[in-house]
Amino acid sequence: MSDFHNTKRPFDLAASLEEQQRLRDERKRSKNGYTGFDKNTPPHLQFIKRPLVTVNKDPPSPLRLKIMSYNTLAQSLVRRTLFPTSGNALKWATRSKVLTSELKYYDADIMCLQEVDEVQFESYWKEKLKELGYEYKFERAYTKRHGIVIAFKPQLVSSTYSRVINYDREDAGFLSSQTTTDNLGLVTCLSFTKETREKYPQLKSGIVIATTHLFWHPMGTYERARQSFLLMSRTIQFAMMLGGSPNSFYHFMAGDFNTQPFDFPYLAMTSSKPLSRQVGEPEAVLAKSLGTVIDDEEEEEEEADGQTRSAPQSAPTENQLSTIDELKTLYDEMPFNAISLYSIGYESVDPANSGIDNADHEPYFSNWAHAWRGLLDYIFVLAPRINQRQPDVRERLVEDQGVKLISLLRLPRKQEMGSEPSGQPRTGQYPSDHLCLMAEVELS
Repeated sequence: MSDFHNTKRPFDLAASLEEQQRLRDERKRSKNGYTGFDKNTPPHLQFIKRPLVTVNKDPPSPLRLKIMSYNTLAQSLVRRTLFPTSGNALKWATRSKVLTSELKYYDADIMCLQEVDEVQFESYWKEKLKELGYEYKFERAYTKRHGIVIAFKPQLVSSTYSRVINYDREDAGFLSSQTTTDNLGLVTCLSFTKETREKYPQLKSGIVIATTHLFWHPMGTYERARQSFLLMSRTIQFAMMLGGSPNSFYHFMAGDFNTQPFDFPYLAMTSSKPLSRQVGEPEAVLAKSLGTVIDDEEEEEEEADGQTRSAPQSAPTENQLSTIDELKTLYDEMPFNAISLYSIGYESVDPANSGIDNADHEPYFSNWAHAWRGLLDYIFVLAPRINQRQPDVRERLVEDQGVKLISLLRLPRKQEMGSEPSGQPRTGQYPSDHLCLMAEVELS
């Protein structure tokens, strides 16, 4: 939570050179026909169009498809106090049209959407998704007004089986939930259509893909780590139940994980080495979250000020250390780890916006709200213990999983968000406080 309102800083030569490079890049995109805006669209329905940037320039051969993850900002969570400078951009009559235009423009083959209101889903999104050429799965917890969606193009795949993961009701080993979160995971098997199989006979049986929106609370690191494990383990179990072997499918997870690249849940998901050998600040934060009582009556993410009660402590207790060890063991015993597609590819296409605050070369942010900015959203591939930090990780992913990263949807740099106040949503910019991610992959 840095002080991003402080604009009076000494001259920074590196920043000046970076800004000059940005302007050159903008001129190049403009010359190539990319301006970010559509002259035929009314100003209040405009959004900044971002390009897919190429990671791998190999000529296309097998099947290529685009996977999107997008927290669309539930209208039921919108409050003027939380988005004080967004103005008319918050109105559903406007936002719905811009969101639809975004989805149509980026034209993903598979979409994982979060914070989709049930009311809007029934009255708006069902019809709009059909118009855009998608079939879909929608799930929500009964106590929440919004849920998660996996949408897909039926010409390419069809949904055969699905499973809902209720994190509050499922135990991770001997570890149960410490607070009611009402968060869900949704995993579905997308089988390739007959036409797709005839055209690409080398493909695996299908795609197993999961989406989620993890617990939001600032002191909820333990719950997020536990929920992340449940999502990964249940996704692999689901694939094995359907195919007998996890190698029968391509495995993806995409969603709002409410965790940053330097937090314990991200490090646990992506680590290819035993967590029992790793200690440090992320573990200390995890321990602190175990000593925090989170009021079940607190409002949801976009409404709460995050009132918590934390017992002062200089070191983790024995019970907390035991819980942490159990959680580490669960991750260590899992045959797969997660590989972030932006982590393994984004540095090669936008190094100025890669690894700014993390060691995994992730972009700087996917959430740009009024009061907080950072990276919370990811698209993962599940693979058998491949280190995403190793230089040949992309080659290993092709050899072991048949997944080749082709391109990534560009994310804006900090200075491209404009002068303050710049919290999203904003007319003519973005219709949610999150930015959608998208990865194009080639399957073989």
